[in-house]
Amino acid sequence: MLLDRALSAVVIVVTTALFVYLGGIPFALFVAGISLVAARELCRMFDRNGFPPLILATLAQTLALILDAYFRTGLAVPIILLGVLVPLLWQLLPKQSSWQGVMNWALTPLAALYIGLPMSYFVLLRELTSQQGVGGLPNGLWWTVFAILSTWAADAGAYVVGTAFGRHSFVARISPRKTWEGVAGAIAWTMVVGIVMAVWVLGLPALYGAILGVLIAIVAILGDLAESLIKRGTKVKDTGKILPGHGGMLDRLDTLIFVGPLVYYFARLVM
Repeated sequence: MLLDRALSAVVIVVTTALFVYLGGIPFALFVAGISLVAARELCRMFDRNGFPPLILATLAQTLALILDAYFRTGLAVPIILLGVLVPLLWQLLPKQSSWQGVMNWALTPLAALYIGLPMSYFVLLRELTSQQGVGGLPNGLWWTVFAILSTWAADAGAYVVGTAFGRHSFVARISPRKTWEGVAGAIAWTMVVGIVMAVWVLGLPALYGAILGVLIAIVAILGDLAESLIKRGTKVKDTGKILPGHGGMLDRLDTLIFVGPLVYYFARLVM
């Protein structure tokens, strides 16, 4: 189990680093691919509990939102509207009870809005600017690295510190193993990564890196708790088995989902 987890981690890191470096359409398709897998996992979780979303509509909306971010078509709002209205019209067909139809309709656009829309901001972040940064690479690449490394640091800090010193439960009703000590570890580790990235990579004041590091830690923890709430509500331990030792794709993306929008708007603010 430990070997599987370690090998999966290596594959995740190497694959992510490669596509972040490539940028452009390869990175957009990479984000789309992992988002589609995660959205499918979420739909299957709902389906197992008796409320099957229209999975093809969910996946189509997820893909459309991410491609919209890359091509800058400005169609995000119409995509969202269609994602809400089309499933509603479909549920008007007399196939099931009214309550079943309402739930299936409501859950159909949920995965796209919860996963596809926030993840599309990583595409926007990577393409943010062509200004050259460290190593002659675009600053958009380094902002993306900032977001991902800081999120991983939050995960690692929460796990290491929480395991070693965790005594006081954070939100026991949702995730009993989360502790305030783990929260402190996540914040401390992301602050360090944030300061290093800000000063030595992006050429920003250390204070900016510290602030963004703290915000990323908080948002990553909230993302983790949001997924834990969904899993508890749907009675699922892991969202899938695609990543040996790590569970499903959504289990890996949960802390990243809300980080993309945060870092994107922070970058736009300070640039």
